[in-house]
Amino acid sequence: MIDWTWLWLVGEIGISYGFYRWWRSNDQFLAALELAPDIDIDDLKQFSSSRTFIDYAAIHGIVRTNDSKPSSVLTSQYLPHCLGVIRRIVLREKKLEKLRDSWTETNKTISDVSHYVPFRLISPSENYIRIDQPLKFSSVVNQLQVTHVKFEPNTTSAMQKLVDTFVGDLSRG
Repeated sequence: MIDWTWLWLVGEIGISYGFYRWWRSNDQFLAALELAPDIDIDDLKQFSSSRTFIDYAAIHGIVRTNDSKPSSVLTSQYLPHCLGVIRRIVLREKKLEKLRDSWTETNKTISDVSHYVPFRLISPSENYIRIDQPLKFSSVVNQLQVTHVKFEPNTTSAMQKLVDTFVGDLSRG
């Protein structure tokens, strides 16, 4: 007969190792960003003329639009004076689900939309870098600042709540 305890142990070690590797890959990415050199916009011509390659670099500057058109700036739907060049709108559904004998809260992402407009990073001496596709750097989306959170509770009848509770799938909003 097969000893299932041994097979269970090997499976659990494999799953733990997989999660460890995933965690370490994120940790190594953040470590690479922390070691990234700070490059001044005025010194970029030196880097473009030399044949050195840099994986990641931090470039600081003032964000300005490429032109003066009103469509070159994104405005918030919820805050009237909130302007930006990158916007991310995430719509999530919160649910309580019954798993075995306990209730757990789950978040299901219904919609995740990102918008951007091309912009420039300008140095104090008026040199600039044009950023045409800022979302190509995948971690920039995770670093955006939350400006508005809105929770709309689910409005259902008492009978529907009773049925949802019995089934084990209770939507909160």
